[in-house]
Amino acid sequence: MFILNRYYKFYKNNGLIKTITKIISSPLRYFEKKLYKKKKNLIFSKDNKEEKFDLIYKQNFWSSMESVSGIGSELKNTVNLRKELVEIFQYYRFENVLDAPCGDFNWIKTIINDEIKYLGGDIVSDLIEKNKNKYKTDNINFVKLDITRDKIPDSNLMICRDCLIHLSFKSIKSFFRNFLRSNIDYLLLTSYELKDNKKEFINLDILDGDFREINLSKKPFNFPEPIKKIKDKDVESTHSGFYCYMNLYSRNQISNIIKEL
Repeated sequence: MFILNRYYKFYKNNGLIKTITKIISSPLRYFEKKLYKKKKNLIFSKDNKEEKFDLIYKQNFWSSMESVSGIGSELKNTVNLRKELVEIFQYYRFENVLDAPCGDFNWIKTIINDEIKYLGGDIVSDLIEKNKNKYKTDNINFVKLDITRDKIPDSNLMICRDCLIHLSFKSIKSFFRNFLRSNIDYLLLTSYELKDNKKEFINLDILDGDFREINLSKKPFNFPEPIKKIKDKDVESTHSGFYCYMNLYSRNQISNIIKEL
């Protein structure tokens, strides 16, 4: 009876068509939620990052029809990022770029030309092999890479987009320390800011493979002002309470911060 009353009130406020749509879609949403929970439980039953991210990839857990790396890697969400990255490549004369994690190479492939030597790294072996088979050229290559522990290849710039948001504080610290063992000059990282600046942004710890937004200027990271901020997630940001940026930092900035972590 309660459900009937609820739908009747909805009908009075929204009309017949929207009510029918709601009645039809409600069971679908219920089963979608159950399937999502089942997939998530399976992912977090695994002990290490590689197994978790391998399952995320194989299950298309981030639910994008365009990219297995998720909706954030769709072309509509990288319009401004791609435009400004080209300008950064030219301004700093970057010739070697490491993109890790590279995912399925969906968006960045549109701006990599013969003047850039590109190396994509990812923890998912199958994804790396598919990328190699599909995209490898004289100046584009891919390598299996766990950025928290494996030796990070040399480059002028490392792009680390939408990665730290899926890692625990412990793994993030491991990555930064590992980065400082590399010979990379600049690091481009994802960072979020609240649209409502009256609220306090609190960085939360998570299990590897989960998700939350992070703000690199807040505790426990306390990063300084970046050299450059690039507005990211053109469409996705319009539907959330956050602005998303790619922040460019120098090696020296990272080095000074890591001492405090």
